[in-house]
Amino acid sequence: DNSSRFGKYLEVYFKSGAIIGAKITQYLLEKSRIVTQAAGERNYHVFYELLGGLAEPERMKYGLLEADKYFYLNQGGSDCAPGRMDWASLQSAMQVLGVTESEREGIVKVLASVLHLGNVYFHRRQLRHGQEGVEIGSDAEIKWAAHLLQLPSEGILKSLTSRITETRSERLYTPLGIDQALDARDALAKALYSGLFNWYVHTSRLLLAKTVEGRDIASRS
Repeated sequence: DNSSRFGKYLEVYFKSGAIIGAKITQYLLEKSRIVTQAAGERNYHVFYELLGGLAEPERMKYGLLEADKYFYLNQGGSDCAPGRMDWASLQSAMQVLGVTESEREGIVKVLASVLHLGNVYFHRRQLRHGQEGVEIGSDAEIKWAAHLLQLPSEGILKSLTSRITETRSERLYTPLGIDQALDARDALAKALYSGLFNWYVHTSRLLLAKTVEGRDIASRS
């Protein structure tokens, strides 16, 4: 599903006309889809499958609501029903690949934190000397994201409302305007999902390689 959103870049290294190495880099080509969708478009299927498949106690554990309550899922005005594969089938597929229970829970935490970040909103705030800054409209979503990612909420708050510049002797915080704060929020959400995507592709490759290697050994013995 959504396979056209992914891509690979292959580098081949030559020396004296002979191939001496290669490197494959995978890309999440459409990161923008994570945070915004055009009319009639949906986000990536996994978000809808997650929210459609979790039981109510599990939703409460991650602070989750119905899919249409999330800004990153409802912008396109499209159907927010689960995708073609249900959550149980996706979980089963990950189990077959050898993804551990703790890793599967980590995947849920990252996906949930992305949704929470999308519901963070800001108010303009007038600072000294006519400078404009922002303040968080509600810190509930920040606290949920911090809890799920095991990060201090103060650190996430600062990263979304100010630009940090480090010098040898000090750290400077420059207030962000509201458009910059929204961009910072979306950039963090895209980085989280992209990092999860890269980790999962890499982990799946390793697990599949081990499985194939194990079968080869068994066939030779």
